[in-house]
Amino acid sequence: MNPDSEQNFADFLSEQVKVVREAVETPLELNSERYSHPELIGEGAQKRIYRVRDEACSRQVAMAVLRDTGEVTRARFIREARVTALLEHPNIMPVYDHGIDENDLPFFTMRLCNGRTLAELIAPESGTSLAERLNALVKICEALSYAHSRGILHRDLKPDNVQVGDFGEVLLSDWGLALVQYEDCDEELLRDETLSVIDLKVSLQGEIKGTPGYVAPEILHSPTAFTPASDIFALGSILHILLTGRLPVEGTSADTILKNTREGRIRAFQNLDQTVPEGLVAIGNKALAIDPQDRYTTVSSFLADLQRFLNGFATRAENAGLKTQLALFYRRNTSACNTALAFAALVALIVGFAIHTLREKENYASGLVDELVAANTARTRAEQELAPLYAERARDAFLGDDLASALALAEVAHNYSPDSDQSKLILGKTLLARQEFSRAAEVLKNINTELEALAEKFAKLKIGTRLSHDDLMQFLKEVGTRPRDDRSFIYRNVLFEEFQISTSPNEQIDLIRAEILYRNEKLSDLHLEMSIDGNGAYLIDLSNNPDLVNAYILEKLGPVKVHRLDISQTAIRSLDRFTQMDIDTLVLRDTPKLRIDIPIQEIRHLDAEGSSADLSIALEDSQAEFLNIHNSAFRRYGVLLSMPALKTLIVSRGKLPDDIRAGLPDTCEIIER
Repeated sequence: MNPDSEQNFADFLSEQVKVVREAVETPLELNSERYSHPELIGEGAQKRIYRVRDEACSRQVAMAVLRDTGEVTRARFIREARVTALLEHPNIMPVYDHGIDENDLPFFTMRLCNGRTLAELIAPESGTSLAERLNALVKICEALSYAHSRGILHRDLKPDNVQVGDFGEVLLSDWGLALVQYEDCDEELLRDETLSVIDLKVSLQGEIKGTPGYVAPEILHSPTAFTPASDIFALGSILHILLTGRLPVEGTSADTILKNTREGRIRAFQNLDQTVPEGLVAIGNKALAIDPQDRYTTVSSFLADLQRFLNGFATRAENAGLKTQLALFYRRNTSACNTALAFAALVALIVGFAIHTLREKENYASGLVDELVAANTARTRAEQELAPLYAERARDAFLGDDLASALALAEVAHNYSPDSDQSKLILGKTLLARQEFSRAAEVLKNINTELEALAEKFAKLKIGTRLSHDDLMQFLKEVGTRPRDDRSFIYRNVLFEEFQISTSPNEQIDLIRAEILYRNEKLSDLHLEMSIDGNGAYLIDLSNNPDLVNAYILEKLGPVKVHRLDISQTAIRSLDRFTQMDIDTLVLRDTPKLRIDIPIQEIRHLDAEGSSADLSIALEDSQAEFLNIHNSAFRRYGVLLSMPALKTLIVSRGKLPDDIRAGLPDTCEIIER
């Protein structure tokens, strides 16, 4: 870049930093009285960490305060708080609050973890077991898999950024270098306009993000090449340290480590002793592959292989042979195998002793043959006895929406007993839920002709890894929502995955319709009209569905503006799932008794004619302009005197007390029916 270009870029960045600061700091308020008794517990190049007392909640929390006053650093610090706050997961450090302190420095507060970092946990003097370390890595993978599902890469995974509490809790923190991939992120992230402003205006080009030893080789060739595979490389480095106590890239300095990484000199798992399991070595080598295409495709696949190891199975990374498979089988079934071998040995001993004097050599050879046959019979019998157990465990995971575990367990059951209808059926259903239609049709052949035909039909329609939206809705329709031999769980698992990745409003409306039909067994058909007006507000009409009880899926829309919500003539008994909605008009005609769990005082138009719900208990100081309580269970008419904005009131004739009528504003039109 020539000097003029550099100056132009610097001027552009300076202007955009002003825009960023106005956008991200306007909502932040000085709140110095809430936090007291600061105690410095850590610091880095850009921020200090204090233990403070949150007076509002009477608890100890950690407060991160920016050290640097530079505009870019300031914006990135605030961005870290926003990104972390948007990631709600048990294994991701929660952010409670953010603001500006009395020194005009931004801060955010988070959970105070009274424990150690993973780096301290894996130190030689810590004395932690391999099982404890791998358990921490499993939780890191779960947190990272969740972040990737929302379109966020961490880009600075390392043991120092993982907090391990005294009671086993594991928290992934330090999201300051996180990358938001807007083409993959969910709707809630897309709505955070401030976050996109920071990403678009303050990110400098050409920077290397991450820590030497954990940065993937492709990033050192192209700093913008970050993908999920680069985070998976960092997971491989963490696993390498967990197993060996050292990084997979050698070097006496950061520059040397980066140089060796760039040139592909990654000496993973060199000169190991026999205590490191081969399965874990295979997982680590695959995660640390120089070519991103050779690594695990997702964190979920890395985690699945790790769980296979922890459950005593061969990992996919190691391509285990028969010897390894048998050794693992023996470890999982030691008692049964020992019993079988002991029995075989006893039989061989008795037979050999009885005929020893007659034909010693011949009978000795015969005894060995008998021993091998008995051992093989015992092994086959043990596998056949275990197959139903694994099939049942696979079904439990399938019914619990854990498709990854269901598939792994079903595969084991099918391998142990390939002719078992039970194993084939649960494997086929799991493959259908994963949209692996071709293999599902093969497994279900002559087992369930209806599901087999369904799999064959949609195998022809599938393009790429998933069905198109229209084909998917047809698939759900043909699967059905009723619990016919677990078929509805295929419906539920597919629907759950699709709603997480769908961004089209029309597609979401189709999925909402499908979910409501699934959750309401008595509904044979659904009247649902949804649209978005020119101001971005939803119009939702669920009226005339007398068997509709559950509309919980609507809470997935999040904090949206709703111009009109109509649940008349339904059996819905609680409004708690509409808490995040900003509703302008609410229609509750002919509804049963309701729990009023939303701020109903802020709704301007309320139509509760014929409702069994008593709205008077929630209308104190309401800002409603229109209220229809004709023929409803409304009892406390005195509450109407606390509604200064009321312009139109519709009541049953003879129900409105004279003193209440006299106290209403002259501008209020009273209509009696």
